[in-house]
Amino acid sequence: MVGILMTGIFASKAINPAGNDGLFYGNFSFFLVQLKALLIVAAYSFVVSFLIFKFVNFILPIRVSSEEEEIGLDATQHNEKYLQGTLLVTTEGMVAVTETSL
Repeated sequence: MVGILMTGIFASKAINPAGNDGLFYGNFSFFLVQLKALLIVAAYSFVVSFLIFKFVNFILPIRVSSEEEEIGLDATQHNEKYLQGTLLVTTEGMVAVTETSL
């Protein structure tokens, strides 16, 4: 985005005789062409990305259900089953489960 606008500002026939002069060299219309192109590309990219997002969301929902949020994403999405307050402690190579108080 910055590059396309800077081209519209700094373009010079001294560098590219087949091109156009930019805004700094008195050609405001070339800057407007570059700005118009930027807006068209940004709008196109947004629309196509949004359609791809909706298609993927239709096939495989991206947002989890409220029930899954209530249960907890660790349990529903990653199958991590644990109890609140359980702590694993390693001492001398052995793993022990201890209860913690909240």
